Order: sequence, then structure tokens, then C-alpha cells
Amino acid sequence: MSTTRSAYQKTQTSLIKRLQETVVGVSWSEFMVVYTKLIFSIARKSGLSHEDSDDVTQETIIKSHKYINRYNPQRGTF
Repeated sequence: MSTTRSAYQKTQTSLIKRLQETVVGVSWSEFMVVYTKLIFSIARKSGLSHEDSDDVTQETIIKSHKYINRYNPQRGTF
């Protein structure tokens, strides 16, 4: 399992690096495909309504786009 997690972390880091290099494009499309469902699912599991989960998902994606250049892989945060 740790091998899978390690590979996933490398993918995340490489995706974030590509996101930092472009404002629009394939990398952001990939980000949306991968993370929209995840963010929405977490919001729903926390008890939010479908509509509120949509709002949280949208706001999270917008904030990610706004602050992507602040990401520090050594800290693992934005």
C-alpha cells in the first residue's frame, strides 16, 4: 500500500507543478476530473446538502486556482 501512496504523492506533486505553470489547459482539466468528485464527496459525507456541496466544491476549486503558486511541497500546504 505504501508504494501506491508514494506513487500517488508523486503524481499529485507533478500535477501541482504543471498547474503552477499554466492558468488554463489540460492540467487544470485533469485537476477538475480528479478532485471535483473527491471534494464533493467529502462535503456530502460531512452532512452538507447537494447544493451546499456544489458550492463548497466550486469555492475550493477557485481557491486552489488562486493560491496554487503558494504550494510548498516540503510543507505539503498552500
